[in-house]
Amino acid sequence: MQGLVLEDVKKFVLHDVEKPVPKDNEVLVQVGAVGICATDLHIFHGLANYHRDELGRLTPLRVQPQTLGHEFCGRIDAVGSRVKKVKAGDPVVVDQVLNCHVQGRVPACEYCASGDSHQCEFGLELGITGLPGAFTDYVAVPEASVVWLPAGLSFVRAAIIEPLGCVAHACERVDRARALHLGGKAPDPSRPDFDGDD
Repeated sequence: MQGLVLEDVKKFVLHDVEKPVPKDNEVLVQVGAVGICATDLHIFHGLANYHRDELGRLTPLRVQPQTLGHEFCGRIDAVGSRVKKVKAGDPVVVDQVLNCHVQGRVPACEYCASGDSHQCEFGLELGITGLPGAFTDYVAVPEASVVWLPAGLSFVRAAIIEPLGCVAHACERVDRARALHLGGKAPDPSRPDFDGDD
């Protein structure tokens, strides 16, 4: 298979790369579409690096090239022996953050325990922190990282689910902060009279 690998700042190279084999708890996703976000551009231009070694030191791209692409979706091609909820052929979107819940860490860090798992203290991110992303044909990911896509939703549209999730999360955080500032409770969007301006 082929992968677009960032070998150094501003240096993409198309390589033949080994097709991943899913572990027992993983699925192999054939990439259907992948978005390009500001994080990808920052890494490409050398303005950011989120890949660190076991001592917390930054790992330069020329030392360990990176396959970018964290906003992606596709179709499950194969499943590991312990996968129960999805099957080959299912269209899915992938959550790129491998947080405590996905990694099976017990106890979970304070962020994962409080519902802020996107800030996981031990989190890794596909296509960002050194793990291969979706600028390739196939990516192996934990089953816990995939969500079914509704029938009829194109992969091109589904690739923007991750950035839309960021926007929705930011709006929820603003509502929560505003409620704390005003000394009340956060608005409940499930309320029948909720109009977003509460």
